[in-house]
Amino acid sequence: MNHFHTEIINKFIAKYGYKSYLEIGVGNPENNYLLIECEEKECIDPMYINEDTVLEGKFNAMEILGKCVSYKMTSDEAFEIMPPDKKYDMIFIDGDHTEEQSGRDLINAFKHITENGMIIMHDTNPEFAEDTIIGDSVAWNGEVWKTVSKLRECGATFYTIGEDFGITVIKHTGSEQLPEKFEPSNLTFDDLSANRKMILNIDNLYPTLSVALCCIVKMENLYLRDFVEYYKNLGITQIILYDNNDENGEYPQQVIGDYIDSGYVI
Repeated sequence: MNHFHTEIINKFIAKYGYKSYLEIGVGNPENNYLLIECEEKECIDPMYINEDTVLEGKFNAMEILGKCVSYKMTSDEAFEIMPPDKKYDMIFIDGDHTEEQSGRDLINAFKHITENGMIIMHDTNPEFAEDTIIGDSVAWNGEVWKTVSKLRECGATFYTIGEDFGITVIKHTGSEQLPEKFEPSNLTFDDLSANRKMILNIDNLYPTLSVALCCIVKMENLYLRDFVEYYKNLGITQIILYDNNDENGEYPQQVIGDYIDSGYVI
């Protein structure tokens, strides 16, 4: 699947003539890494330390997976052994989505980005609070947005494309003053919801389309939550359900009450 962030990365590589690319957090390389069009590509992912750590049947092209991962270790370990003069034109950060780890990855990325190079961070625009908590949502965006919130005070030049769970584009200018370690942010998800455009510097050149799904449900509680999460992950903005259950039958509130309470499902 060619996600929007893949298109954005390839667009900038072509526009600026970038020759080298590093990806932090590969997952399934067929979803992004193998689709990146750049002369020199390297990547980091601890999932491929050995074959036992890759779930059998999870990905296709198993013979490719072990070969494409340059650093079969954590990003902290990879940057520790990476030569200080090793530089990349483009670094894509899509690894551990915690605030602490994404912050370390960003600081290390700045140490290995070329002059006028670019850093792109994924999953920076979570829509719901549950998307920031691992295990609460299929689409775990984590708290990468908190790392993005610290960029302005560091003098970094950046903006965020709101689509595809958030794509933050950071242009290296040499004027950034990043600390050796980011301090934890005091911001909450409520703060993000109230000041999303300012915190993430969302670029209106890439407006997010609003698409609603309207359908009828009747005695389908067994499948209803999977149905809602499937279409939410496709990017559907809102779901409107007509409850056609029998008077004493099942109720959607029993299985998707959280989605209803949040306003995502009406």
